[in-house]
Amino acid sequence: MNAPTVSPAVERWSARLAAAPVQAIGDLLAGRTFLGAFARARPSEALVQILTPEQIPLADQAMRDWLSQVIGAPARPDLPGKRFADALSEAFRTVLLVPLPESRAWCAQNQGRLRSWLRGFYFGHSRDPEAALLVALTQGQPDRRLLGLWLGLARLSGGVSEDYARLAITGLRLMPADDAGQTERSVPTAMLRGVLDFGEALARRGDVKGKSWLAELDYLAAVYPMSADVWGRRFRDLVQARNVSAPVRRWLDQRYPAALRPYDTKQARGFLSPPDPDERQALLRQLPGKLSAIRLQLEALLDKHRQYCRASGDSFYRP
Repeated sequence: MNAPTVSPAVERWSARLAAAPVQAIGDLLAGRTFLGAFARARPSEALVQILTPEQIPLADQAMRDWLSQVIGAPARPDLPGKRFADALSEAFRTVLLVPLPESRAWCAQNQGRLRSWLRGFYFGHSRDPEAALLVALTQGQPDRRLLGLWLGLARLSGGVSEDYARLAITGLRLMPADDAGQTERSVPTAMLRGVLDFGEALARRGDVKGKSWLAELDYLAAVYPMSADVWGRRFRDLVQARNVSAPVRRWLDQRYPAALRPYDTKQARGFLSPPDPDERQALLRQLPGKLSAIRLQLEALLDKHRQYCRASGDSFYRP
């Protein structure tokens, strides 16, 4: 069987990648590289097609190095703002489409600094490199380290757009069940919390009808096909453990009335409730004098906080 034919243009770029990987990646992202049959493709889509398995580790390191070089760097005269925004978006889209674990890990570790810097390259909904970064981070999460990021965006912290909240809910939906990377087998509780937080943020912004929030509920109902009663019970566990505003209750009642029904301790199982604050205060009153005597009780209480934080996404209970 004959090997697939590689165009001369792709061969030339592959040679550049081997000789000067960071420059080769940067020029391709900026649209300064002719790739023959892939000339009309987006750079990220071209890389999906032309990178061989043997080249991916080199491309991964080059992408990470390129990103670390450009972050915070002054604007370049040969790459105007909109073109640079496109190059950045294509870089993050490549991280999304091509298995580049080092680049993805670097983006996750530096997401705060990256996001602050990327806001200067926002040129509308179609040119938003920060959103491209967030999309890339939703996929392939190895642990739950981005929990705080997703919950903050779901709450529209910092005045971000509703689009970011929807990305955050996707991030919560795709996040592993634990820091060992265990796949979530059910509807993630942290995602449901993010959905409620999104609703509360919309209500604070003066949203009366909650159309975008209800649309998100409908989308999730398609992802997790369950009856309205089952969905209602999932939300009820959280609604019973937190204060929910009147607008969000009204919107929730339009889809899942069961979420607002009184909690029946005889019928329900697995009700998610936060650690008892009275238990915490009783132990704290015995400190520091009786630390040795209550050490095991304190460790047990901290475990309860960790488990509740991990299950609910409520960082208030993180020890």
